Amino acid sequence: MMKINRRELLKLIGAATLGMASPDELLHALPKEGEWIPYEEYWSTGVCLQCPSGCGLRIRSVNQWPVKLEGIRDYPINRGRLCPKGQSGLQVLYDPDRIRHPLKRKGKRGEGSWEKLSWKEAIDLVVERLKSLRQEGRPHHLVVLGGRYRGHMMDLMARFLEAYGSPNHLGNTERGSEGILKGHLFTMGVDEHLAIHWEEVNYVLSFGSGLLEASRPSLRNLWGYGFLRRGRPGMRGKLVQIEPRFSVTASKADQWIPVQPGTDGALALGIAHWMIKENQYDRQFINNHTFGFEDWKGMDGKSHRGFKTLVLNQYSPEIVSLLTGVPQETIVEIAREFSSHRPSIAISGRGVGMQTNGTYAQMAIDCLNALAGSIDGRGGLLLQRKPPFQKWPSAQKDGIAQKGLSQPRVDGAGIIPFPFAEEVPYLLPEKIEKGEPYPIDTLFLYYTNPLFSIPEPERFRNALEKIPFIVSFSPFMDESTTYSDLVLPDGTYFERWQDDYFDDVLWFDML
Repeated sequence: MMKINRRELLKLIGAATLGMASPDELLHALPKEGEWIPYEEYWSTGVCLQCPSGCGLRIRSVNQWPVKLEGIRDYPINRGRLCPKGQSGLQVLYDPDRIRHPLKRKGKRGEGSWEKLSWKEAIDLVVERLKSLRQEGRPHHLVVLGGRYRGHMMDLMARFLEAYGSPNHLGNTERGSEGILKGHLFTMGVDEHLAIHWEEVNYVLSFGSGLLEASRPSLRNLWGYGFLRRGRPGMRGKLVQIEPRFSVTASKADQWIPVQPGTDGALALGIAHWMIKENQYDRQFINNHTFGFEDWKGMDGKSHRGFKTLVLNQYSPEIVSLLTGVPQETIVEIAREFSSHRPSIAISGRGVGMQTNGTYAQMAIDCLNALAGSIDGRGGLLLQRKPPFQKWPSAQKDGIAQKGLSQPRVDGAGIIPFPFAEEVPYLLPEKIEKGEPYPIDTLFLYYTNPLFSIPEPERFRNALEKIPFIVSFSPFMDESTTYSDLVLPDGTYFERWQDDYFDDVLWFDML
């Protein structure tokens, strides 16, 4: 009888799955009744990077191969649980389409013709390219387009570019949520996501937040939804979902309110109108923690309208109903419930922030939380308490780096007309094609796929032809990686040493 160990058995099972092993070979390899195949079991810990939650992982390995994932019981985010996305993490590790070694383009871009390189050969190519740029006094001709950074990786990349001498770090980890964050910044002075105090909130008014699909942080919000429903004996919170489509969250909410796309801000101001008119808002919070609510006179003696006058004059339920498609009686009903079932919160999702008026819509939603007194208090939205990391020492910059950093960013972010933008990626095709404010020589793509995610991908593909050297760090052959000149595939989160810290959950025992 053929002797086979467990590792060889697993290989045969995998081969059969891919059609490489015959059924007879597989059946012959399976253990007979009463036969024992020895194996070594080992448990290790890690962090799931399938979504921004960063849940703690317990990894069961058999003969050094991970075979099962579970949550860490004492981890503050997931507390021993793991969502379906986290459970499927091993599919990333064992994906047969993963790139497992450096690749160099052989034919034309996009043809899919590659040759394998050693890591030393591939890294040497990049080093020589970067050295040449600095020797020519052109370090700012390097652009790094980053995507899903985790932990301190974004800080490391920014630090590298600072020492190298390029201002072109388009590495916004909040891509798609920037409208939400800028809304927070202009209303509360914090450019970050807020945590939900699920343990005590009574009423959740959700403007398009995918609480049960892919909100931040996913598992914490899934737990929070369950706790809102059944976590407190005799007390059941209410979830109202406002969005144009009947999503999974809408199907599980107590009430779904269809709304015209892009009118979320108007609806929020309509709710605010009723709360102010009926004097059903937190006057103490407004008086102690806000400005601009009432009309005021400036130092020049001119009168200025406050938020109260603006809302009462322009956003009555009648007007808002025409704008949003939501019936007047529904607007009044939601306003009455939101103001009378405190602690209540108003939250939003990417569908709000990604509109052209997304920042203003978010500001209106934040004003609802101010009217309810639900900012940084029990049962409300909580400001983040950051981990107490030590500051890194300043990066050493030589004359070449300082000269390169003095150049304007290629996308124009941070200056007029985009003074508050972290990045303006949709302008890249035009800037690259015209070589403004200077031509791009080398482009790094780190966990981002602009040929898939940026509007007008054909135009961006044409712009890439203007860039002589493109390097992708993706472990998968996505659209942009296919169009690169060199691939340095990163490992999965099971294979690399990396930290991760969460920015959407905080400790509740400090309240």
